[in-house]
Amino acid sequence: MKKLLLIGLFASTAALAEERIEICYNYSCARTATVVYSDEQLERVRQWMLYAPDAATERRILRGVMGKLYGWAGQQAPISADRGGNHADDDADGRMDCIDHTVSTTRLLKMLQAQGWLRFHRVADLVERKGAYGLLQHFSASIEERPGRLEEWQLSTRLLSAPQEADNELRGPRFVVDSWFHDNGQPAEVLPLEEWLEGGGGPNV
Repeated sequence: MKKLLLIGLFASTAALAEERIEICYNYSCARTATVVYSDEQLERVRQWMLYAPDAATERRILRGVMGKLYGWAGQQAPISADRGGNHADDDADGRMDCIDHTVSTTRLLKMLQAQGWLRFHRVADLVERKGAYGLLQHFSASIEERPGRLEEWQLSTRLLSAPQEADNELRGPRFVVDSWFHDNGQPAEVLPLEEWLEGGGGPNV
């Protein structure tokens, strides 16, 4: 049994290969750079993500993982110059607005999901909020918590009798993954969608 377990662990590690992700920058994806994550970096991410025993812990770990992924990207692309918000960047090459972050973070989250490391959440659609008087739009990537096993069983039994309600019932709570508020390489904000819509994370500037 132990031998089989070791073989399985070795196989899962050996299966890792470089990942190439397009990162947007210079506002509204005016420029893109292809960032390559090495198998060593991906193995570190895998270990961090698979450490999570539940959804809440996965969200806490995800904050640091997103910071690391952006920090590594900053070693290959000019986004190392990116500063939190839009006003601290000046006209630096590599600056990122919320569009750049939303697109790039969604791509990074989809990479984690494709690897099977996003076990308690799934990637959801981008979200939008507005400031006072409908001005200062702000966008972010988001994730959705997956139902637990018991909840899935309960929902599946109701699905048989009320399939028209399945789409609504199967949707878990939403969370934003917003890396725009902080300097490159810093942990992202991961917080409930409702809190973010009310201004959580910081202002739209």
